[in-house]
Amino acid sequence: MAHFRPFRGILPQPALAVQAVSRPFDNYSREELNDILQSNPYSFLHVIVPAIPSDDGDVSYEEKLQLGKQEFDARLDNKTFVRDAAPHFYVYRQINGDEQYTGIIGAISIDDCLQQIVKPHEQTIEHKEEKLKEYLKIIDINAEPVVISYKADHDINSLTEEITNSPADIAFDFPGFGRHEVWKIADEERVGLIAQQFEAMDELYICDGHHRTASSVLLGEEMRRLNPDHTGNEAYNYFMVIVFPHHQIRLREFNRLVKDLNGLSHADFVKRLEKDFTVSKVAEFPDTSNELYSFAVYLDRQWYHIVPKEGVLDRIPEQNLLPTQVLTDLVLSPVLDIHDLRRDKRIAFKGGKTDPAELMRLVDSGHYKAAFAVNRITIPIFKKFADHGWFMPPKSTWFEPKLLNGLVVYSLHDTL
Repeated sequence: MAHFRPFRGILPQPALAVQAVSRPFDNYSREELNDILQSNPYSFLHVIVPAIPSDDGDVSYEEKLQLGKQEFDARLDNKTFVRDAAPHFYVYRQINGDEQYTGIIGAISIDDCLQQIVKPHEQTIEHKEEKLKEYLKIIDINAEPVVISYKADHDINSLTEEITNSPADIAFDFPGFGRHEVWKIADEERVGLIAQQFEAMDELYICDGHHRTASSVLLGEEMRRLNPDHTGNEAYNYFMVIVFPHHQIRLREFNRLVKDLNGLSHADFVKRLEKDFTVSKVAEFPDTSNELYSFAVYLDRQWYHIVPKEGVLDRIPEQNLLPTQVLTDLVLSPVLDIHDLRRDKRIAFKGGKTDPAELMRLVDSGHYKAAFAVNRITIPIFKKFADHGWFMPPKSTWFEPKLLNGLVVYSLHDTL
């Protein structure tokens, strides 16, 4: 039984929304950041950037977090952002090209995570969890919802369709990031229907936001210990999520680039690949879609298509039968001596729909020695891993839609 609840969201003024929100921080180049921070006083980046450690050792991480909190509090004071008077669910729609996504923003209980109703599929890094927990404790808000998927529900589908046929409370086009619309749901009947339908669910899947989820659970547990008058209705018992039915989620590839061939020449590297793969030299980016565990490899201005030889996959345990893990087990670890994908600086990742020309550019520039294009993971495989409690390697799943920061904000010191 999932505990999905409405909350008093903090939203930008509709007329200022396009200026007040931001893409995720790592979606900007340093030049873009500087330009926006200088030209747009409303941007949510003013809240985010002070919370990012810089090379300047004069300002501590905690002090930067305090600066971020002050920036957000100032936006509340000047009414750039306004807190809703009553708890709401928020229907959100994003239209990006020919793709459309519709979900519901609400608050999910940390107990649903502890009881494995909300299921992860990726491992998290402990020190990053702790750092994010401290971030939440000081900033005191969730500004980007964790993305969760669920089995489609007819009543919820009908309700969101009905709601989105009416004018949105907030609507704007964000440059390069599609159209964004928000509808507020406050009437008791609709709120009750949504909460009731989720109470009947016992399987929700984290798509994007594993570290934010883990840090929210850590913070909630800590606050419970510190609060002798804990009731369970405090906002720290929950965190902000957006729920999409499975068919609304898009899974994309997460390709790999390596900075060297572990001392091997081009020819020796290809020869090492031939131990476990049938290697074909091809004139252009190969179609790997017919074989889930095949890969496109680009090095020295040449594409290769590599397919595991008969019997090779039989050696791999079922919980490792994932394109990203197969590449690690058969190439990255034994051939290139890359074992810890979280920490090894010789490997980088490129998420999203594969652009062969971009992979070629990155290698031809000399910054990387080789690129590996990996087949995307399907929703059934993603669910299977989560259901079994198996964890994928880092950067295995790139989910869409990607959301904006600051469109709906959740206060951690409120009461639900």
